[in-house]
Amino acid sequence: MPIYEVKCSSCGEHQDIFRKLADWDKLPECCGEITIRVMTAPAVFEDIKPYKSMMTGEMITGRSQHRKHLITHNVREVGNDSTEQKVDHFAVKRKKEALRREISEKFN
Repeated sequence: MPIYEVKCSSCGEHQDIFRKLADWDKLPECCGEITIRVMTAPAVFEDIKPYKSMMTGEMITGRSQHRKHLITHNVREVGNDSTEQKVDHFAVKRKKEALRREISEKFN
């Protein structure tokens, strides 16, 4: 979502807001009035610096080439993985069902 800067025309307070492109004209209120949008420069990120691949020795010169290289060689960057463990919901459900069966057999 894009970040927009808005300003209150009464008190002069500036704030950054997140809005979907479809909602870009829905501005918040401050001091009982709708804020006005402030024109700011867009954020531009430079491309990655060229580096030599540890897999093949070729020079990787851009982000798109980097992504293709990772996919081609079935590797991923260290440190970019999610720290959350993936939960196997089917295994959890099977364990619950097995426990219910075991409890019902003991009561019967």
